[in-house]
Formats: sequence, structure tokens, C-alpha cells
Amino acid sequence: MLAWALKDFATRAWASNPPDVVTTADTLDSLVDVGIPEPSNSEAETEAIAAWVRGLALLTKGEATLAIDSLDNAAAKFSSIEQTTNAAHTQSAKMMALSQIGKDDLAIETGLTAYETLSIAHEELAAAKISLNLGNLLWNRGGYADSLLRYERAQTAFRQLGHAPLEAAANLGRTNSLATLGRFDEALEQYASAKAVCEESSLLTLEAVVVEWRAHTQLARGRYSEALQGLEAARCRYESLELQQNLALIERQLADTYFELGLTGESCRLFEQAIPRFEALSMHTELGWTFVQLASARALADVSAPEIDALLSNAERIFSSQRLVPGEASVALAYARVAFARKRYDVAVTRSRQASAAFAEIGHLRQRLQADVVLSKALLKVGQTKEAADLLLSTLSSAREKQLSSVAIECHQSLGDIEYAAGARNNAREHFTIAVSISEGVRGALSSDRMRSAFLDDRLRAYKQLLVIALDDYEEIASNEHMISAFANAERLRARALLERLGETQVGGSNKKSESQAASLRARLNWTQRKLQKLADEGEIDEALATEAARLEHELLELYRRDEIATVRETRGANSDGSDLTSSLSQMGKKTLLVEYVVLDDELFAFVVRDGNIALRRRIASWQSVLDLIEALRFQLETMRYGSGTMQSHGPRLVARANQVLGKLYSQLWAPLGISLTDIDQVIISPTGGLAAVPFCALFDATTNHYLGEHVAISYTPSASLIAQLHSAGAATTENAVVIAETSRLTHAAEEAELVRTTIVGTRVFAGDHATIKQLRDASRQADLLHLACHASFRSDNPSFSALQLTDGPFTVFDAEALRLNRATVVLSACETATAEDTAGDEMFGLVRGFMVGGAARVVASLWAIDDETTKRYMPPFYQTLAATGSPALALQKAQLTLMKTHPHPFHWAAFVAYGAP
Repeated sequence: MLAWALKDFATRAWASNPPDVVTTADTLDSLVDVGIPEPSNSEAETEAIAAWVRGLALLTKGEATLAIDSLDNAAAKFSSIEQTTNAAHTQSAKMMALSQIGKDDLAIETGLTAYETLSIAHEELAAAKISLNLGNLLWNRGGYADSLLRYERAQTAFRQLGHAPLEAAANLGRTNSLATLGRFDEALEQYASAKAVCEESSLLTLEAVVVEWRAHTQLARGRYSEALQGLEAARCRYESLELQQNLALIERQLADTYFELGLTGESCRLFEQAIPRFEALSMHTELGWTFVQLASARALADVSAPEIDALLSNAERIFSSQRLVPGEASVALAYARVAFARKRYDVAVTRSRQASAAFAEIGHLRQRLQADVVLSKALLKVGQTKEAADLLLSTLSSAREKQLSSVAIECHQSLGDIEYAAGARNNAREHFTIAVSISEGVRGALSSDRMRSAFLDDRLRAYKQLLVIALDDYEEIASNEHMISAFANAERLRARALLERLGETQVGGSNKKSESQAASLRARLNWTQRKLQKLADEGEIDEALATEAARLEHELLELYRRDEIATVRETRGANSDGSDLTSSLSQMGKKTLLVEYVVLDDELFAFVVRDGNIALRRRIASWQSVLDLIEALRFQLETMRYGSGTMQSHGPRLVARANQVLGKLYSQLWAPLGISLTDIDQVIISPTGGLAAVPFCALFDATTNHYLGEHVAISYTPSASLIAQLHSAGAATTENAVVIAETSRLTHAAEEAELVRTTIVGTRVFAGDHATIKQLRDASRQADLLHLACHASFRSDNPSFSALQLTDGPFTVFDAEALRLNRATVVLSACETATAEDTAGDEMFGLVRGFMVGGAARVVASLWAIDDETTKRYMPPFYQTLAATGSPALALQKAQLTLMKTHPHPFHWAAFVAYGAP
């Protein structure tokens, strides 16, 4: 009796606390080993029961192959003592194990045999369990309608038998089938009901599965925020329950969501991490799915990469061997997308038709619609416009009915393209407007500004086309209304995620567990990076240590991301109404001018805003020619890195060469604007793309032999909307000045700190051992002015880990974002602190953004590295003017004019730029 009692306990623990199954298996093994006699059980029966429970325990640990062996052993022992019904009982767990290693056909065959045996024996409960498992297997193989029948049969039996936990499991399977068949509203209601049952009965494992599958349904509808929160909640539960196979699955599903959001690099890393886990767990089917998704993600980064075809070929082999229709259709869809990206449109048509037909046959609605979107886009490319339009309209109708936002966005964008090409501008505008509206609703719900940026990056076409249409309207009728519309649409493309982040309020509390994990990871990462730096100083390289540092960075970044997913924020929407925006900008003052540059295809044009009035300057330059000049300027500046000796021997020649390039940039970027500067004191530049690296103060007017910065003070902003939002910041103040100077590796930092102290009365200085991350956090809270003198590094491979090097480690972008600055002015006296990742939407991910998110109203940073001596000469006139005027832009202009007298090359005097409020 004891052995059977332990087996019953293990079965109950399976759904509530899986680690107890392992403990029970160990206990039963001990009974067998010591040979404790049981009056009602034979020795063989006890051994069979022990083998059965051991099989269940192995399943909870993800060791499916060993579980099958143990369950077969149990069945054989039961059969040897003529307990054929008990032998059939063991096959329910065996079916699950076979499915995990991709042997679905054998699992179904096993289940049908066991079902017949148990039905004949009138074992209704056991037969219902088999029916439940058959539903799972049929679902895996794309038999969604058949699986629905099996689940309903099992659910009815469990209800009649009064077995609430298993009834809930069957209901979950039924609900999954409903969701896959496109009955989303019904499915979401059922998920809520199933979760309540699980909570009431303490079915922890099943409750986690319910949360996971509800997240899948939200993902299908494009509700990414709810999907991410659900997946992360399920992942945490699986982790606490030590369910390795479920953890592996949830990590892949998080990667799927990242991929759909446009976080390509992040999704690739998670897919790559999933592969060895699935291999170790012998989860071949899941391995196939991972190959498909990894290939699709890699294709977005580099569609010519040869591993894409290898990954898809491996997935196709796995799914074909299993005759898994959903998998084979997914491979066909992935091939279609890759072919489209490679401009092999005929192949894309063939493959997407194949995928659509297969998904239609098995009833997988969402996947069929996605295949139809690819098919319609490919049909457009091969000239079959009518068929493409008809298909898009029918697909859009289904997407609207089922509220599939991502599919609807794609359809509206493509239909807008068709209408615009046909000259139906108003119809095109309507489609693009709807696409933007849906996109705004989806991205606005995301808790992470990086996710918002990535999501918008992948769906910018509708935004750009609305700008194109607005420009067309203005070209046709040059009205103020059309001008404002064009400007507002241009602003919709710029730094939206940053603007929203600055306007958000955190509602949810911080995760103490993740904070502790982050602290531990950071400590390990700092130690590893210091070790690498020490080795580098000694001329040594440790590739294994570098790999470990990269792994720790990615792990820490993922931890931050998941904490963002779990954080609830309220966000004020970015102001996109052109009339309100121009009204706000009028408060800049009559002597302040804003120039916003925009690129469409190869055309660079600009909006010029003054006193609330907007002027448009079209076709001022070829964007490619500007990029070529920026590269030429970068070469000239790099020449100066060789040191002062080079400058002394070739100074006039180097200045002339730099001015030649800067003169060409002046001719392309500034002269076409036709701006008179006679009554202008300050110009705010809103750059785009590579223009963020251009020192506009150094643009050289060869006709007057003067630099632009000699006439006006210049500052930068990622968007006009940000200036409008910061207009109430008031003048910069230096009343509470704080200097953090890292002097152990930067010898001039102490002198620089002293210069600030003597210029700004009352300055507090934290140098040497006091230049720590904690001191920066503490001192910055009440600071009006924060000066940071230290080494810095920009990470083009991972901008979030761009950092200032303080005494106790790197102060990263994440750290800057976590500050609580009160509209302070921050001066980053370090190398290349203004460098940022060049992304669509001009989001400028880097240190400047980090400090603005942390509450800075103004940030002064450097575009390139300049020497210590030059910085010492730069700071006194800068701070004297800042204290007198409250304007970093005017202070920079004064420092530039002072320094160029003794150091005429722009490399020395044009490196620092100001961002933020005027």
C-alpha cells in the first residue's frame, strides 16, 4: 500500500510541486533497495511502481529518453505479473516523453493502444488522461480541429468523474486549440477561467502553463506588452518549480517576441542559447522551431549569410522526418521571407503560396495570414498588382475581425503603397494613417523605450509615406496648414522613444530579486573587465576572458530588459500636433533659430523654425554626398590624434585641409538654407543620422573666412518636440556644482577639478578614491551642475554599456538613466561622450541620452577625444560664461572663440557640443 500511496502522491505533485516527484522517486528506490516487504504488493509490483515514478521524475528534469526507458521497464514489470491495466497506465507519461523527443507518431500509436486497453477495462479516468495527451499530440502536429475534439472528450470525462485538476488541464488544451484556430476572444475568456481554477486548487505547474499560453494569444494579436509580461511571469514560475524543459521553451518564446518587436540581436542570442539546451534535452521538434526562427532573425541582419540556408535545411529535415505539417509550413514561410529579402520574388511567391495552403489546411489562422502578407508583397514585385491588392484586402478583413494588429499594419502599409503608386493620394493617406494609429497603440503599451524604438524602426514606412504625402500636398499648395502637417509628420519620426521616456512615470516597484542579481552580475563583470584591461596594458590577450565578459554583459542586459518588462509605467504621449508644437517652439525667443534636418531616400532637406514660423528648404543636398564629406572630415580629425608634434610641423596645412572639407559641408548643410544671422544669437540643430557627428560650429564659410560658430552659439537636440518639452527648464544655474574627478588613471582630472572649483564658488569635488559610482549617485541628486572628469568609452557593439570609468568601475548608460537629476546641467569631460548609435528615428542611444533620461535638462559632451592640455584651457572661459549667462551654448561659443586663437585647428576647439534645453 505504501508504494501505491507514494505513486499517488507523485502524480498529484506533478501538477503542484514537481521537485516532490523526484523526492518520491528516491524514496521508492530506497524501498526497493532495502527490500521492505509490503503485505499487499509483490516485489515485482513495488519495482514496477518505483520505475513508473522514476520515469515521472526524469520527465520533470527534462530527461525524456531515460524517462521512456524507465516507463517501459515499469510496463514490462506490470505485464509480467499480468497487470495489463497498470501497464497501460504508464503509457500516458510515455506519450509525453516521446513527444518531447519528436516521436509524435509513435506517441499517438502508444496512446491509441493504451486508450483501447483502458476503455475495455472501464478505467474511465485513465482513458481520459490518454485522451488528454492525444489532444496534446494532435495539436503539436497541426491537427487543431481533431485535438479540440479529444480535449472536449477528456474534459467531459474529468468533469463527470469530479476530477477538477485534470478537467482544468483538458480545458487548457481545448483553449489552446481555440486560440490557434483564431477564436481569440473565446480563448482569452477560457484562460482567465482556467487560471482561477488553478489558483483555487494550487495547481502551480498548470497555472504557469495557463499564464504562458495566454501570453501566446496576446502575442498573436500584437499585444506585446501583455505577452512579454505573461511570458516573464511564467518563466519565473517554471524556474521556481525547476522545470527545465518548460524553461527552455519559455526562453525560446521570449526570443520569438523579441524578434517580432524588431530586437534582432537580442532574439538571435536567445535562440542561440536555446539550441544546446534543446539538444541536451533531446527536444528535437523544438530544435527545429528554433532553427527556423534563428534563420529568420539572422536574415534581418544579413540576408546573404550562408548559415541561414543551413539552419532552414536542418529544420526542414527535422520536420520532414516527423511529417510535422506546421513545421514544414513554417520553413516554407521562412524561405519565402528570405527569398523576398534576396529579391528572388518568384521563389517568394512559390514558397509563400505553399505555406499559406498548408496553414489553411490545418486551420492555423495567424500563420496563414502572415504567409498571405508575404505572398501579396511578392506578387506586387512581380507585377501582379490586382491579385496582390485583392489578397491584401481579404487578409486585412480577417486581421480586423481577429484583431491581429501586426498583420493589419502590414496590410495597410502595402495597400497604401499600391494607392500611392496609382496616384490616389487620399486613399494612400488613409491606409498609412490607420497603420500609424495601430502602431502607436501597440508601441505605447510597451514598457521599454528600447523596445518602442525597435518596434517603430521596423514599421517606419507608413510614417515616412505620410511625410512624403504631406510634402506632396505642400508642393501642390504651399499653405501654412500643409507646412505644419509636413513638420508634424517629420517630428513623428524623431526620437519618439526618448521623448516618451522623459514623460513617463514609474508605477510598479522595483524587483528586489533582480536588483540583487544585477549587483552580483555587475561585480563579476567589473572584475572581468579590470582583468582584461590589466592584461591589455601588459600587451596580453585572453580570448576566453573576453568571451566571458561578453556573456556577462548580455546576461546583465537581459536582466535589465526583463525588469523593464515587469515594470509598469504611465506615459504621456509625445506631442505630434504640429500647431501645438510650433506654438511651444515660439517660446524659444525671437533670436533663437531651430533647424531640423530630414532625409528621405537620397534627399536631405530641412525645416527652419523661428518665432513659431516654419520654412521648408527642399533638396539642399544629396545625402550620399554629405555622408562622403562626413567620412572625409573624420579622416582629417583622426590625423590630429597623432599629437602636438604633428600640429607644430604641419599646422597651417592641416587647418587648410580641414577647412576645405568643412567648407564643403557648409555649402551643403548651411548655405542652401539662406539664413541671415544678423539678429540671431543661437541656433539649435536637430540632426539626422550621421549629422549628429558634425561640429556645426566649425562649418567654414570660405567667402568670409569665418566659422559658423563665430557668428552664433550652437546647440543640438534629437527632436524639436524635446525642445518644446524642455522650454520650461529655465536658465542653467551653477549654484550647487559637483565635480567627480577620476584621478587614478587621468592625471589632469585633478587640475580640471580645481579649475572648476576656483571658477564656480562653492563647488564640491569628489576625486581619487571618492570618485565612485555611489558618490556620483548621492551627490547628483541636489546638483544643479554636474562635471565629470574621467575616461569614457563608447560601445558601438552594445551602446547600453557605453560608460564613464570611475574609481570603482564603469558607470554605464543604465546607471545614468537611473539617476534622479533635477533638470541639472551635466558636463561630460571625457572622450567621445557625445557618440551615439546611429538608429532609425534618431534615437541617439549613448551616454547623452542616458543622462537626459536620468533628468538632465542639458548635457555637454565631446564628439571626439581631445588632449588634456586643451581641455584645461577650455574649461575656465566655459564656466565663467556659463555662470554669467546660464547658457551652455553661449559658454561653449566663448570657449571656442578663446581657444581657436591659440589652437586654430577645429580638432582642438570644436569637440564639445551641448544638447537639450536652450
